[in-house]
Amino acid sequence: MGKGRVLHGKASTRIDDWQSKLEWLQDQPFLAQARGLAAAGNLQGAIAAAQQIGPGRSLHREAQDAISGWQARRGSQNALATARRYAQDSQNPNALVQAIEAADQVPTSSNLRYDANLEIEAWSNRILQIAIDRADSDLYSAIDAAQLVPSWTAAYGSAQARIDEWNYLLQPPPEPPRYVEPAAPVAQPSRPAPPEPEARRRS
Repeated sequence: MGKGRVLHGKASTRIDDWQSKLEWLQDQPFLAQARGLAAAGNLQGAIAAAQQIGPGRSLHREAQDAISGWQARRGSQNALATARRYAQDSQNPNALVQAIEAADQVPTSSNLRYDANLEIEAWSNRILQIAIDRADSDLYSAIDAAQLVPSWTAAYGSAQARIDEWNYLLQPPPEPPRYVEPAAPVAQPSRPAPPEPEARRRS
């Protein structure tokens, strides 16, 4: 009885191994196809191919890890594409702010984050340039535009300096008080000398 149980356990282990190898042979083509599609830039197709490997299969975890990575990459691509659509309205600082916010959704771990950062800096500088151009005719509008430059971009310091300059022009300091020469003192009328004593007059 005991010996039979040992043999049964070994047989079960071998069956599990064979089953796992069979599943690997069946599912590996799906995963290879998915990776090929991802390398070609077809992330949607890659995800669909990998999703054919169902739960409980030997390659399911590996397929799910790959799918998670492709979904994150697709999300980054979509965020950057959305940002660039907003930025097409390049004369509108509010649209450029929307572009910056969309591009900032690209995760720092994404290989697209470098591209997103370059775009963000370019759009921030564009907002600042719009503000500078407006300052020729409307300082209030220029200040409104410059205040849209995000504080975490390289253009922020220049934008704040411009805002300070334009506020100074709009609200100049009061003029210093003018010097007024004091009036000349008024001459007092002289009083008559007191009379001399009687004894002094007789002498």
